[in-house]
Amino acid sequence: MFGISLAVLLSCVASTGSPVGDELAWARFRGPNGTGVALPGTELPSDISGEKRVLWRVEVPHAYSSPVVAGEKVFLTAFHEGKLLTLAYALADGKELWRAEAPADHEVKRNMLGNPAAPSPVTDGKDVWVCFEDVGVLRYSGDGKLLWKAEIGKHRIPHGLAQSPILEGSLVLQQIDADSGSYLLAFDRETGKQLWRTKRPGVLYGYSTPSIHRGKDGAAEVIVSGSYRIEAFDLKAGERKWSVDGACWNACALPIVAGDKAFVLSYTGTPQEYRAPKVDLSWEEMKKTYDKDGDGKVTVAEWEQPGLDQLWFLFDLNDDKGMDAEEYAVAQLRARATGGLFALDLGAKDEAQRRLWTRTEKRGLPEMPSPVLVGETLFLINDGLLSSIDAKNGEIVKQERIGDTSTNYASLVAAGEKLLVTSHSGRLTVVSAKPQWEVLSHRELGEEELWATPALVGDRIVVRSEEALWCLSAR
Repeated sequence: MFGISLAVLLSCVASTGSPVGDELAWARFRGPNGTGVALPGTELPSDISGEKRVLWRVEVPHAYSSPVVAGEKVFLTAFHEGKLLTLAYALADGKELWRAEAPADHEVKRNMLGNPAAPSPVTDGKDVWVCFEDVGVLRYSGDGKLLWKAEIGKHRIPHGLAQSPILEGSLVLQQIDADSGSYLLAFDRETGKQLWRTKRPGVLYGYSTPSIHRGKDGAAEVIVSGSYRIEAFDLKAGERKWSVDGACWNACALPIVAGDKAFVLSYTGTPQEYRAPKVDLSWEEMKKTYDKDGDGKVTVAEWEQPGLDQLWFLFDLNDDKGMDAEEYAVAQLRARATGGLFALDLGAKDEAQRRLWTRTEKRGLPEMPSPVLVGETLFLINDGLLSSIDAKNGEIVKQERIGDTSTNYASLVAAGEKLLVTSHSGRLTVVSAKPQWEVLSHRELGEEELWATPALVGDRIVVRSEEALWCLSAR
């Protein structure tokens, strides 16, 4: 059975070194091990409508990061008036308990499409760790005191860093996917000392956060989704254990680990689908046609393609204003590397055995929101199109719209036998988590846009909109 069992969830929670229970019910991005599946005993209502559902709503500073919950506290990150903030709120009533400003040594600016506070926090039920591209990884005490700060370097990441830190044993792990160099970092969670840094050659910018797989022998490895491949690294020294090729060029979704199986959505459209120019010519033909000054590079002005200035970051990877042969080769690879949905056997000994199935049909595959696995069924949401997929063979069971065509940026989450779908337009939809699923109810949050993934804790649903933090009752 592929389903994420209670034993698996509890082992993931226990690995943080803190007591098992509500203290760590939703301690990291997408909850236990990033699966999006709440711990047993957590509820989602069949009918999410009605004013009595709203326990409280408080305005919060803007960001794209998702809430995490530890005991009676909700943690967020935010970017407000040039400040990078970590905030704590009371789960009972939404009261702000504290806010801490990260010690940036330069002016922090917002990217046009991104946000400097996109990574979500992670907590062990006592302290909280956050990551800001402009500052690094930081550890705060439960009452908001800065305990340490660790540098992560400077990077070239279009739209900014969005990968969240995670905890595993004594480590804080941070994935960095950037055009300027990609790697996996491990810090001592107590001191902030960098323990290892593993380079990941050829991996360009992306936004996926890693997950943990614990084998039958008890040894843990970290599963990482990045450009062109899915990889596993050991935790002692960060050595690469295995990799699977065929992934997309811009990974966003998290790997979903269930026992010795992993389900990895690694899909994105080609740059040409976003009106980037075609890259059918050889490099020699490109130079002959467009390199007007003969310097061995092609510039925006020389290529003369409509709208190219807005997409030039895809072709000029080092910001030197020109595209060379190596950068053009990357552009050609991106035009082919669209990836798909992968099912992997994490206990296999070679890549051929590791691949269980791959689904590459474009319809229904989202680029950003992660899927969720309930029992033996995978669920995916893409612009209001909900798909249930048999996890044993990758075949679609049901694929229909849920009555909302808005974009979905937030990932699916589940509790018991129900799913919660969050749309960018501000609608929450509860769906039965069955292969032949059914829409059970909707709720509108006004005109507040939703980017963040909700947290499910006990009988509480914590939702972050662009303007506010909401707490709904599931009873």
